[in-house]
Amino acid sequence: MIENSMMILSNNEHVLFNRGRDRKKERLAAEVKKRQYVCKIDGYPLCYVEKANVSGRPVCYGNNCVEQDFKSGNPFFITNREYELVEGGNMKGQILKVGVVGVGAIGRTHIERINQKLQGAVVTACADVNVDFGKSVAEKYGCRFFTDGEEMIASDDVDAVIVTTIDPYHEQYVMAAIRAGKYVFCEKPLAPEADACKRIVEAEMKAGKKLVQVGFMRRYDQGYRQLKEAIKNRTYGEPLLLHCAHRNPAVDESYTTEMAVENSMIHEIDVLRWLLDEDYATAEVVFAKNTKRTHEKLMDPQIMILTTKSGVRIDVEAFVNTGHCYDIKCEVCCEDAILNLPEPSNIEVCAQAKRGHAIHSDWSTRFVDAYNTEVQEWIDATKAGRVDGPTAWDGYVGQVTAKAASKARDTQTVVKIEMEEMPEFYK
Repeated sequence: MIENSMMILSNNEHVLFNRGRDRKKERLAAEVKKRQYVCKIDGYPLCYVEKANVSGRPVCYGNNCVEQDFKSGNPFFITNREYELVEGGNMKGQILKVGVVGVGAIGRTHIERINQKLQGAVVTACADVNVDFGKSVAEKYGCRFFTDGEEMIASDDVDAVIVTTIDPYHEQYVMAAIRAGKYVFCEKPLAPEADACKRIVEAEMKAGKKLVQVGFMRRYDQGYRQLKEAIKNRTYGEPLLLHCAHRNPAVDESYTTEMAVENSMIHEIDVLRWLLDEDYATAEVVFAKNTKRTHEKLMDPQIMILTTKSGVRIDVEAFVNTGHCYDIKCEVCCEDAILNLPEPSNIEVCAQAKRGHAIHSDWSTRFVDAYNTEVQEWIDATKAGRVDGPTAWDGYVGQVTAKAASKARDTQTVVKIEMEEMPEFYK
């Protein structure tokens, strides 16, 4: 347990409770001068605290500045790191102040990874429609709570925004970030409907600057990046066929037939388009024999068939009630080789007269490194004033393709995917 904590108050005034290496139970409070310091190692905002530690220096609680007290086994924050004064408390350029709209499971996970694992940013504010719960999250993570997400986005306490609300509210808050001229990371989908995605694209182009990144995290998985490199370089000739699978151990009865395409295979829709660097021409969805584990509102498994404009053929299996594992497959059949997405590196287990490797039970552990890389690269790009990841246009194309696949599923026909050419703005 880390025994240093900080409560963030208004106007960047803080109270630091330092329990120190002796692990005393009493809290030592101190006046905080209205000057802002930055740790040269972490770029982390510091409080200048008198009397809270012997040296009178700022205490850095950034990830790189946490050391281990091997005697007690408890981590502590050392107080002798180098630091510098930032005139007027202006933290831009040193630390990115992030506001999170929607503090459900994924929102809280992003807060934790930014504050505890990643570098160059700190979550300074959050907002949620569930006021009581939102306040408890803000208190837990030491950030300012807003009852109104748009007010949070406009606040000077926030440099950049993460949107992790339920899907129907994505457009509202992404639009608010664009109006405020702030970079925004929006978890997929960009919006539930293609028309809403198109409005975001048009607003961003009108603003004249790319600000929006969509949370398609598969692009940040090292295995997919290896496939991307091999395909891009044509190391093994042209890609001809792709065989993919998206398997879950189980879903509850709120998961319906439509969600297989629009919530699960939407990841394949994006990452395969990125792998091949071309758009799709047609979509089709067919059904297999239902598993005994499904329910009346879910056809499971399903197979989505996509054909790219150059003729590459793709089949994606969505089987969300396998009963045993979370399993992601991607096999690329090239002219001169067969390429496979590598399996995650897991321990070998020998038990009950069997030997094998442990496998993941859900997406949160399978792609944890991809999520960390995704958000870190977003932080770095935002501080540099650019968008490096999936754009609003990518979000729009994903929804156009998903809606075509859904129509194909409902009509049991092959549906042509039609959209305008990518604007120069996104090239």
